[in-house]
Amino acid sequence: MLGITILNCVLIIVAFFIDDLETLAVFNTFDTVFLVIYATDILVKIIAIGIFDFFDDGWNVFDLSLVILQICFDYILFNVVSGNIVQSIKANRILRLAKI
Repeated sequence: MLGITILNCVLIIVAFFIDDLETLAVFNTFDTVFLVIYATDILVKIIAIGIFDFFDDGWNVFDLSLVILQICFDYILFNVVSGNIVQSIKANRILRLAKI
């Protein structure tokens, strides 16, 4: 999972400097793939250790918060707002590296 997180962060940084909309659409597809991976990881953890034990660990709550925020930003806010603000908000997902 560490490699996936680092790759995601690198792609977010690279996407921040891209102006071409077609290339940016490819990066948005990668963002969706990473979102599915992170959401699947959370679901597996909840099933494996139980919901109460899941919420006992602060890092699990942190991961869940980031995934929920990403869903809100990607599928609600980004349909209303566009431009550099969108890329700036996406760059905040680098906070996942704080876990490392």
